[in-house]
Amino acid sequence: GSSEEETGSSSGDDSVREHDTAPEKRGAWEKQEAAEVHGQNGFTLVETREEKRNAKRERQREVERERVEREAKAREEEKRDRLLQRQQYANSQRQHQTRA
Repeated sequence: GSSEEETGSSSGDDSVREHDTAPEKRGAWEKQEAAEVHGQNGFTLVETREEKRNAKRERQREVERERVEREAKAREEEKRDRLLQRQQYANSQRQHQTRA
């Protein structure tokens, strides 16, 4: 009966997912409609201010992500260099030993 359990859980997940997304979308639509209906400066000003704030936050997030990636890359390169140096050192040691 494992197959039955799997189908049951998956359908359950789907319904939960629908419940999660639907209200948010509905809220967004309502806000848009309200903006179109009112069309007053006050409302649009609030919207644009919020959008600007979100844009700034997004930009900061992008910069942060780039910085983290750059740091990770630098760390990887450092690790690689250290490994290479260790291998070269080991090789040179081995050559000395074989020569002796």
